[in-house]
Amino acid sequence: MTIPIEKKDPVLRDFYKITEKEGWSFNGNGPDEKDRELLVQFHYVTEEYRKIKPVYREIINDIAHQMGDGMADYCHKAADGKAGVETIQEYDQYCYYVAGLVGHGLTRLFVESGLANPALNERKQLQASMGLFLQKTNVIRDIKEDWDDKRRFWPREIWSKHVENFEDLFDPANKEAALNCSSEMVLNALHHADECLFYLAGLKEQSVFNFAAIPQ
Repeated sequence: MTIPIEKKDPVLRDFYKITEKEGWSFNGNGPDEKDRELLVQFHYVTEEYRKIKPVYREIINDIAHQMGDGMADYCHKAADGKAGVETIQEYDQYCYYVAGLVGHGLTRLFVESGLANPALNERKQLQASMGLFLQKTNVIRDIKEDWDDKRRFWPREIWSKHVENFEDLFDPANKEAALNCSSEMVLNALHHADECLFYLAGLKEQSVFNFAAIPQ
């Protein structure tokens, strides 16, 4: 949140190239940012990245490229004062960029390493649902933390059915309305549950199953 969009945009869009740069690190974000330590020490990540097989690097690069473009687009929206999510479609798109693409990438890695049924590679919707379900549980859980940081990921299409203004959800006088709104958010997330179960059935190795299932 402390990096101007003019600086953030090229870093996000070129991040897939950065993983190939030996010694790259970044110290341009604020001292209290949660990801600061990772970026300052990112040269360790690039060092380990270069040790893995080229086929795995290709998958990681592809997903990083798509995710960087998606997040750059969202950052431009936030910079224009439109940080809130309006529709359920927008909400799904945001969650897809943040986590659905990770589901695609992990699936390709699992299949390439022989740890998942190759048929999962053809079931893109199952892959995306794993990521969306995980991200939506995070969004539901982190509502107050995000609001304190001036972020709003609960879509207006849902919360406006229950309160007039988003901040009204935090007023104890609106407890029942807030609980009803939270229930609708949970129901929206549960739409992905069936596809998550089908996906998990395609994982062959116990540690991979645990890795995918426990966060859900």
